[in-house]
Amino acid sequence: MAMVTNGRVVYVRRVRTGDFEHKEATVELSFAAGPNGAGEETIREIAQMAMARAEAMVGVASAASGLSRPKLAKPPVVAKTGSLVASAIEATVAPASTPAADPAAVTEADASEPPIDDAKLVEHIMHVQARIANGPAIRALIAEFAGAPPKRAPDVPQDRRKEFLVRLEKLPPLK
Repeated sequence: MAMVTNGRVVYVRRVRTGDFEHKEATVELSFAAGPNGAGEETIREIAQMAMARAEAMVGVASAASGLSRPKLAKPPVVAKTGSLVASAIEATVAPASTPAADPAAVTEADASEPPIDDAKLVEHIMHVQARIANGPAIRALIAEFAGAPPKRAPDVPQDRRKEFLVRLEKLPPLK
């Protein structure tokens, strides 16, 4: 093993804060070792100090041990069968056999349900489109709930989204 008597450690950390925006920190630590040289553990400690300072400068929590950053949880992978999509649909849409509820008659149970966000709405529309391949009918339904084109699915009012999804499930396939 080679003996290291001096050197420098440079650590650059770049964090994306928004579209076309980022924070970047560069930390450079120089060191000089005694006549016995710097061991691998000493270099590792200096590298950890550089990493901790750079991550503190950009506002990211530093890893407690080791040189690697903490690994982020991977998002769930959507299976080709649509099992994740199907579970999201079941959570947000009433069964197709039940009649559509009157939007004016809101019960306490309906009020306690979480709102249907834009991503779930668009994901559900894409799932139905893949199943029935009837784009004109889907666009007509969006126009009925959100207004004339160029209105899009996220323009459907929050209080009418559940009814929209129920009617979407009842659309026939294109012939």
